[in-house]
This record gives sequence, structure tokens and C-alpha cells, in this order.
Amino acid sequence: MVNIKEIDGSSNPRAFFGSEFRRLREAAGLTQAELGKLLYITGSYVGLFETGARWPKRRQDVEHMDVVLASDGHLTRVWEMATRTPYFPDYFQHQAKNEQMATKIEDFSATLVFGLLQTPDYARAVFRAGSPFLTEEEIDRRTATRMGRAKVLRTKDGTCGAQLWVIIHESVLRTPVGGPEVMRGQLLHLTQLIGTHRVVIQVLPFSAGAHALASGSVTLMELRDQPTVAYVEGPCAGQVLSDPAIVRRLRQSFDLVRAAALPPQESAALIDTLAREYRFTAFARAPRFPVPWRASSHSGPEGGNCVEVARDGGTVAVRDSKDPAGPVLTFGAAQWTAFVAFASARRP
Repeated sequence: MVNIKEIDGSSNPRAFFGSEFRRLREAAGLTQAELGKLLYITGSYVGLFETGARWPKRRQDVEHMDVVLASDGHLTRVWEMATRTPYFPDYFQHQAKNEQMATKIEDFSATLVFGLLQTPDYARAVFRAGSPFLTEEEIDRRTATRMGRAKVLRTKDGTCGAQLWVIIHESVLRTPVGGPEVMRGQLLHLTQLIGTHRVVIQVLPFSAGAHALASGSVTLMELRDQPTVAYVEGPCAGQVLSDPAIVRRLRQSFDLVRAAALPPQESAALIDTLAREYRFTAFARAPRFPVPWRASSHSGPEGGNCVEVARDGGTVAVRDSKDPAGPVLTFGAAQWTAFVAFASARRP
């Protein structure tokens, strides 16, 4: 039998479902083990439902609970409410409220694009990678919740909401979360946000080397009529920090990283360049290419034409003509000019 602990049913809808499930079981005079037999599960699993550690995935299972407990559909109605309610992990509940009250949000992202800036496809890829056993319905629900958080960037009348200043490590932009097409869409979304003047984005380049926030990501929030708070998150938990000394220390570290990052205009140019690179990578995986490829005049004589080149605006892509579905190497305009000059100088 699972040890019974007090559940605060008001903390979130899922906890409320668990507390109601327990209340109905006790009203029926059943132990966890006895109810488990009627539901074809173990008593331990009943306890997990009651504490909120487990959640019934299927409506028909909840309807069966209502039948066994003679609760006239009450559990099903609570389950439906909880299913429709935006999903936040317990540790993120406080942070989600802070986001809604913030007048200014500053974030350094070391591993992923900041949640408020993610596209639906990028968010789905993140959830799928982190929780491979989630159903598509649950992934959609979590994605919808994450997209809903972005409303802090605008007010009800459509005007600019909270000010947002984000620093993203270059490695985040070069990690193909969800594949090249998803990443291209994500980077184009960042470019569009920059154009709205609601968001300032800086990129911390690889060339910056070690930096003041090398140990992880941090979010700083200026709240209405309250002191500034910080939020830090690890793989399985996050924490809101309000101690003034700690917040000042994180503020100093954030400012040091901001000073080492590329200026906003250069950052926007880099994001645009990387979006073009992802476009070519996506083309390499597609059966047809929307840009023409041509054989390079510098292919070696021993194997015939072995290098193909395609140009799209200021970006040049190079691939092996013998393996057109293989990897694509991309160059910016300046990089390509320098490469051709170097290759030409070395020709006999």
C-alpha cells in the first residue's frame, strides 16, 4: 500500500483529480488494494493516482472509475477539466505566474531556444526528445501551453507587452532540433520577432570561449511593484530565486555575457545566415531542389565532375555529385569568395 500523504487539491487540476479520487474511495469504504482489484490495477497504482504521481491517459479508464465508485461522472468531468488546463510541471508553476507579471524578461539560453520564442514544431521536437513515451495528445497539450506563454509579449489590445532581451549561445542555433526544416522555421521566427521590435536577441559566439554563465541558463524578471527575481532550471527541476544577493550576482554574470555577445544587428545577420544554411541542408534531403545545382569547373580530372555547387542569394552550397542525398557544406558569400581564391591559388 502506498503511504497516504496530504494532497493540496488546489495546487493544480491534476492534484485536484487525485484528491477527489481519494475522497470517493474513502467514501465508498474501500482500501487502495480493494479498489485496485475492481479497477484491474494494483493498490499501489491507486495510491499513485491519488498522489498525482500517475495520471490516467484514457477517458474510458476514468469512466470505469466513475462506474465503480458510483460517482455519476464526477471524475470524468474533473479529468476533462484537467486535460484542457495548460500543463506546467509543478516546479514551473511559480515561474509561469512570474512571467505573466513581468515588465521585463532577460534570458540567457545555453542549450535550447528560450521557451517564449519557440515555434510549435521546435517545442514538439524538444518534448518528444525529452519524453519519448508521451502520447501525441500530451505532446500537443504541452506544446499549446508553451505557445500560450508567449502572450506576455503583447497586451490585450495588441500592443507591446513585457520587454524581452534574450542572449542565445551559437551552439543552440547550430543544433538541428527536429531536423533542418524545423530549425530553419525556428530561426526565421526569431528573425520575424526581431523585426517586431518586441524582442532584442544577441548571439554569444563560439569565439567568446569561456563565459560567466558557462554552468547553465538563467532568466531575470523585473516584476510589477516587486523586486527582481531570477529563475534557474536543471534537467528535472527549476527554482525561482529572490535573495537580493543571489539575484545581483546573476545580474552581474548576465551583463558580462551580454558584453561578450555579438551586437543585435550582427546577431540578426548571423541568424539569417544560419537559416539559409538550414535551407540548403533541408534541400539535400528533399527529392527535388528549388535551386539549380551545377558541376564545379574545378572538379579533378581523375573522377570527372565530383563537386556540385548551388547558390541562393548570399549563400553557396557544395555537395558530392556522386552522393546528392548526402551532406551539404554551406558557405556565406565572403567565405565562398575566400575559399575559391585559396583553391585557385593552389592550382598547378
